[in-house]
Amino acid sequence: MSPFAAPPFLVRILLRVIRGLLAGATNVGQASRLPGRAKRGLAGTNAAPFGTAGQAGRPPYDPGATLAVVVLRRCVGVIRRVLRAFFRLNSWRNHSGTMSRRRAAAALLAAFALLATVLPGLAADVGSDFDAANKFYEQGKFLEAASAYEKLLHAGAPAEAVLFNLGNAWFKAGQTGRAIAAWRLAERASPRDPSVRFNLQFARKRVTGSDAPPGPLWQRALRSLTLNEWTVLSAVLLWIWFLLLSLREFKPALRKALSGYTAMAGLGAFLLAGCLAGAAVLQFSDRPAVVIVPEAIARTGPLDEANVLHQLRDGTEVVVLDEKEVTVGDKKQTWLQVRDSARRTGWVKGDQVSVLAAES
Repeated sequence: MSPFAAPPFLVRILLRVIRGLLAGATNVGQASRLPGRAKRGLAGTNAAPFGTAGQAGRPPYDPGATLAVVVLRRCVGVIRRVLRAFFRLNSWRNHSGTMSRRRAAAALLAAFALLATVLPGLAADVGSDFDAANKFYEQGKFLEAASAYEKLLHAGAPAEAVLFNLGNAWFKAGQTGRAIAAWRLAERASPRDPSVRFNLQFARKRVTGSDAPPGPLWQRALRSLTLNEWTVLSAVLLWIWFLLLSLREFKPALRKALSGYTAMAGLGAFLLAGCLAGAAVLQFSDRPAVVIVPEAIARTGPLDEANVLHQLRDGTEVVVLDEKEVTVGDKKQTWLQVRDSARRTGWVKGDQVSVLAAES
């Protein structure tokens, strides 16, 4: 019998402590969330597109998805695997091996003790920051709330836990463009979140009169699925095609019966691969941006003296085509050439739009 026959009991104790830490951190997330998504009956009215404090409904993000819980879950998963593998080893026979493994076990337990000491404090810090941001929001201090949410993002908090509330705060503060930018980033983090989608539609309808996303129909069709979803669909249909081809070779008697299915699967696989390529080009080549000032003046060139072409209102979604830096006196100005949904192009100042970060 190995000298480590008893540690499985110790493992169970450690895992109970881990579960307690997770429960405590999850409670922090629940206390800090903003409640509820908008009711569908608000569409077409002047009501806000999201819930208010105390309103029932699904939370805008997973209450357990705070930074502390994300870190805890990852660390706990590693610790569980290491501990279970470590104490199931049965080859601890020689004296030197036993001593080295005991030292390793002591080091592992010390690391766990450090983890158990530090991470609850991290959970409390993140929870208090969420509480502070949500308190600003509930008090009607929406600019302060937006600033607090942005600090959480810069601190590394998960996007899906913050961006939705950030958009709500900007919208309540009258910054429709900044709200749309935040919700678009939230949509990237949670592509199927109905709350984010509803709020984006509400804001877009206020800006343009239509709740449809910008771009022609074929672009909207390609963006209806994420790049990962296009990849999975293409791979599944491609494997079905390969299986049908293999079956035709192994069972010649079925070749005629499977010919139609094989042709359809092959054609579908190539069509989906084309859609995947188009979606990838759109994702990695486009630089979407949103106007964040009441009126952005589009000019014929990157100069204040250039002729005015048209004006873009707050919340207009555009695509950046080019970027130039112009030196005026001792100051540098950034100008962006943008195109709106009506295919109008023009140069606007860089501080008049919010360029969305590139998708990874």
